[in-house]
Amino acid sequence: MTESKPHKIYCEALNKWGAEAQTLMVFEEMSELQKELCKHARGKDNREAIAEEIADVQIMLEQMMILHDCEDLVEVQKFKKTHRLKVRLEQEKWEYEHGAWQCSNCGEDNPYGLDYDTEKFSNYCPRCGAKMDLED
Repeated sequence: MTESKPHKIYCEALNKWGAEAQTLMVFEEMSELQKELCKHARGKDNREAIAEEIADVQIMLEQMMILHDCEDLVEVQKFKKTHRLKVRLEQEKWEYEHGAWQCSNCGEDNPYGLDYDTEKFSNYCPRCGAKMDLED
């Protein structure tokens, strides 16, 4: 399998400037993105600047995946976390429509006051985030 052009460029950058410098650059690029997002939150129309900083962060993250030899692991984690997000979104929708449960960690007892069907419910409390044992 041949390397993609961006992959080759990222490897060259790592070789030229080194792991330590590129790792520090990740922090700098993330900080610049944070700054632009803060400006946007205060009402500034800075869509172009946000896009530029997202691109910079993505480029640096690609280099970090190469540096730490974890490109495949990142893909696995992205899949798992996307699935978890989907489950949480479905859980919230179901809670809103049908009611809830009792969390053994925070003790909240059926906060929506309705019956529930544990077959459709995730095992994480959306209030405190604790893993729950849902009983039939």
